Amino acid sequence: MTRQDGIILRIDRLLRPWNLRLVTVPVWLVGTLVALLWAAPFVWMVSTSFKLPHEVMTVNVEWIPRHVTLDNYVKVFQYPVLRWALNSLIVAVVATTLTVLALLVLIFSLIIVRQVKKLKAAELLITHVNENLQEINHKLREADKIKEEYIGYYFNINSDYIDKIEDVMKAIDQKLMTKKFDDIRFIVNNINLKREREELFVSFDKVFLKLFPDFVTIFNSYFKDEDRIVLKDNQLLNAELRIFALIRMGISDTEKIARVLDYSVNTIYTYKTKVKSKSVLPNEEFEKKIMEIKTV
Repeated sequence: MTRQDGIILRIDRLLRPWNLRLVTVPVWLVGTLVALLWAAPFVWMVSTSFKLPHEVMTVNVEWIPRHVTLDNYVKVFQYPVLRWALNSLIVAVVATTLTVLALLVLIFSLIIVRQVKKLKAAELLITHVNENLQEINHKLREADKIKEEYIGYYFNINSDYIDKIEDVMKAIDQKLMTKKFDDIRFIVNNINLKREREELFVSFDKVFLKLFPDFVTIFNSYFKDEDRIVLKDNQLLNAELRIFALIRMGISDTEKIARVLDYSVNTIYTYKTKVKSKSVLPNEEFEKKIMEIKTV
């Protein structure tokens, strides 16, 4: 410990009885000086009230009167001091009242402004929530419509295939009863799976376009004129359109799309990449825009 540190500790011990520390002494000194400067005019006023008239206007400042007198207080009451005091009180009351009223008006104005802002914010929130609810309701109605259409489509397709299987089974059964085994081979070879799949696609295309009649038009609007898809006569959808039709139906998994369309996964990726590369939309926005196409 240095000598300077020892002096500081000693001063701190001396100041401790007054709850002071050396670091706070400058603050107290400044505060005391400010208090004295503030009190000086009041002390001077009180001191002057006890002086004689010729002692007031002097060159040297005299804080303590040389001759104490109460004549000034006696002379004051020779004037209508009470009336002046009353007038001052009235002016003070009126001014205070007006000030309080002005403050109240200002406070209420601020409260009203804040409440209006809150109401506007609540209105915007309600509007946003209503928009979300309308969007959700639209999606639910759309999902219900798609579900109804495709349930009917599913039963019709299955019914047709059951009828076809039944016809094949009857034909084979007849050939077995007559022991015409070569004819059975002919019946089996006559089953055209490619044609059956094409008929399945046509049925899907009809149901899909019944739900989304503007799908092809909106889809083509995402491309330049020279890159738009032109369908052949009597063609409802081609492979590219059918892939994105399935995506619009909610089948986004590439493997599932490949199984439905009887393509390889790489072929589906190639089709999707080729289509997106020609679009005027960014790749990451393309499928999102497809999902925004509405049903009728």
